[in-house]
Amino acid sequence: MTRALDFIEVHPYNAHLDREIISEVHDNLRRHNKPVVIGESGLDAFSAINPPNAQIGIQHAIWAGVVSGAANARALWSIDGWAFYTFDRPQAVKYMELYATAELPAAHFTDGVNFSGFKPLTSTSSPAIWGAAVGNESMVLGWFRDASSEPPDWNLKPILSKQTVTIRLSGSAASWKVDFFDTKDGTTVLSSAAIIPTGNMITVPLPDFHDDIAFKMTAQGTVFQSSTATIASISAPGISSTDPIAGTWSGTITNTARTFSTPVKLSIRGGCESGKICGTFSAPQLPCSGDLFLQAINGETYLFMEQNATGASSCVSGGYEQLQLQADGTLSYEYLTFPGVTATSTGILKQP
Repeated sequence: MTRALDFIEVHPYNAHLDREIISEVHDNLRRHNKPVVIGESGLDAFSAINPPNAQIGIQHAIWAGVVSGAANARALWSIDGWAFYTFDRPQAVKYMELYATAELPAAHFTDGVNFSGFKPLTSTSSPAIWGAAVGNESMVLGWFRDASSEPPDWNLKPILSKQTVTIRLSGSAASWKVDFFDTKDGTTVLSSAAIIPTGNMITVPLPDFHDDIAFKMTAQGTVFQSSTATIASISAPGISSTDPIAGTWSGTITNTARTFSTPVKLSIRGGCESGKICGTFSAPQLPCSGDLFLQAINGETYLFMEQNATGASSCVSGGYEQLQLQADGTLSYEYLTFPGVTATSTGILKQP
């Protein structure tokens, strides 16, 4: 019967509306291989009176529509449609006033995005968060939220830290630029990072956030390289963990212009593999500190992304520390703003 249809329309109604949207859209895309349109939907099919914090549930549902793989995001039916004419007009008007601008952040976030070839992408995340990703070989959109924020109260944790998302990519780009967006307006970029996939899998370390976060990933042509030689393979045989550089390292790094230097201290956990937080960094004189997320290992070269940076206002996440074990037992240090570019600061670190 569906062979005669041009598209499938779904009507998700559920208190767990964002989860229902993702589930229904994915299921229908898989079963029918046709575009899926979200029609009427809501937390409740009949009542225009929302429980406390229902706005959180509605906002989550709107963002879920963006990353669901549907041909459209959701509409606030039936309260702003059928109920307005046949059920309870005064309550329907209040509802529409309450949600008059609810979809603007998602609309701003997707402005200018070409959705051609987009499809749901398989993703897994830390247990504390839940969401989905959609994209093609050149762009990925992701949205993830506090997994504990469920009806009827939609309670939220004060902050979510050290969360990660792993996505199966459909393209073969050497690296991806990731911009993290504030879902309250859909335009404010909270931070950015460059991430190197391992095969067709990419692990995205999320910055600290409250409630939910969205991100855009765009494919890049840059490859992982040191300041002296291009490293051809991210998955070179041999070393697969941080064991060779485990421990505490310290030294002084200097910028390339020789106008700035500062002591740094690194602490690296042993047995840690790519895609995990494997240590910490600190530059006490700045003062800055944070976590080191291991992006890739190649030979004796390790690429870490700085995450969860704290300290002065100038301390931001997203920079890269490239470390290479030397024959004399020291560790060469390079600070990069993006994998593959020339280091802005360098130094030699030693163990006590």
